[in-house]
Amino acid sequence: MNTMSRKSGRLYLVDLAGSEQVKKAGTDHGNALKEATTINQSLTQLGVVIRHLTDKKLTHVPYRDSKLT
Repeated sequence: MNTMSRKSGRLYLVDLAGSEQVKKAGTDHGNALKEATTINQSLTQLGVVIRHLTDKKLTHVPYRDSKLT
């Protein structure tokens, strides 16, 4: 019996300009600091989602842990 399967998916890339290191960018106060912190948290969560998608041992993918993912 010859069974073939195909999987497909979509990858959306987002340019997150301003997601540099807070100290290096000089965003050490106000809204700029909040924005940089939020972007960095979202990038971290995106990394977690990608790791879960690529590791066959991990069954749950935490998509809803961030608006970015």
